Amino acid sequence: MTRKIKMAIINADDDCTRAIGHAAGLSGEQEHEAVELADAPTVAGYLAEQRPTVVFFGIPADAASESTAATLTAIKQFSEAGSRTAVIGIARQVSSATLLDAVRAGVDEFLTPPLNDATIRECIHNVCRKKGIIQSGGSHSGGKVFTVFSGKGGCGKTLIVTSLAHQLAQVEGRSVVVLDLNLQFGNAATFLDLQPRHTVIDCLHNDTVVEDEVLMKMPCRHASGVAVISGPEDPADSEQFSPEHTHALVEALKRKFDYVVIDTLSNFDDHNLTALDMADRIVLVTDTLVPSVRNTQRCLKVFSKLNYDPAKIVLVVNRLDKSVGAGAKELQQAFHTPIEVFIPNEFSTVMSAVDAGQPIADTAQKSAVVDAVRQLVQCLVEENSEQPQQRQQNWLRKFSGGFISGMIGSKR
Repeated sequence: MTRKIKMAIINADDDCTRAIGHAAGLSGEQEHEAVELADAPTVAGYLAEQRPTVVFFGIPADAASESTAATLTAIKQFSEAGSRTAVIGIARQVSSATLLDAVRAGVDEFLTPPLNDATIRECIHNVCRKKGIIQSGGSHSGGKVFTVFSGKGGCGKTLIVTSLAHQLAQVEGRSVVVLDLNLQFGNAATFLDLQPRHTVIDCLHNDTVVEDEVLMKMPCRHASGVAVISGPEDPADSEQFSPEHTHALVEALKRKFDYVVIDTLSNFDDHNLTALDMADRIVLVTDTLVPSVRNTQRCLKVFSKLNYDPAKIVLVVNRLDKSVGAGAKELQQAFHTPIEVFIPNEFSTVMSAVDAGQPIADTAQKSAVVDAVRQLVQCLVEENSEQPQQRQQNWLRKFSGGFISGMIGSKR
């Protein structure tokens, strides 16, 4: 952030107040100011005179309580005064109805305790950027959509989705959301140790996607800033979410995020076809075993029939290991399509991260898997056509041994 942020904390509990106050002193170049307020007259006078940059309002969990109604009324009056102040609501639990009322009253973002420095600071940055208080490093005129797909389950697709999103969030000034289109048993949130309060079903209102302002409150957020919209808690509820909803939701997310990363099932149902059609780039994931390779060949044929530009396809080989499965040369011969990124097989490192619910970059920064995901980010963001060829040459030299004849047919 490039300017001092003056904050007011209203009706928040002691733990949240301490957390916000602590985060206010960790801005890097300069400290921010945080003032705690409680009674309504003090609040009104301070807000009118000092015009803080950000106001945190504690919102009671009981939607029917008088204190909740009074808080929402205060937020509405403050917002209608025409101030550019950003409003952040703090609630341990909030129903969809209360969420909608709060957004209409003027709440720009929500935080759910327990709070930490990274979560608070990311929320402040996002809301200040949205309100125009600070300048964005990116443009929301049309975010990029990266759909991650595989021809066979079990190829590590969700791990790549969450790792890719985590690394994209490291690109300065960029916002990232993961949309989990595994509507019955998606695990993107679990891979980041998140407990979603809302799902894709909550993104619907009267059979249409909710207003953009409401939509921004639906995702749960990782400490890195990555937002996640998960599938419904009850698999039976997935029937309420149609392919038309998928299209409308992706369009809405593109307006609000720089990058939309979509996790998918390994089939060509209408939801996935919609996500593939809308993608700026399709990250096609395979591993080195024969069933995955053959299904990937089939996927490439389907993409050709769908008239997808070959440049739209980013082919990624996961779990490359010269002692198991096909080698890099054999895979290249099998696909007749440039392999953009090879991700090495580091089973114990990956499983440790998955069990901990943390991105690999947080648990094993020097992992070759992390390096490979960063290469994938460069491929998607920088679109340097020379990089994939160079990466192939490097990996081919490293994994040149162990030709496994007869494992993979050369026909597509």
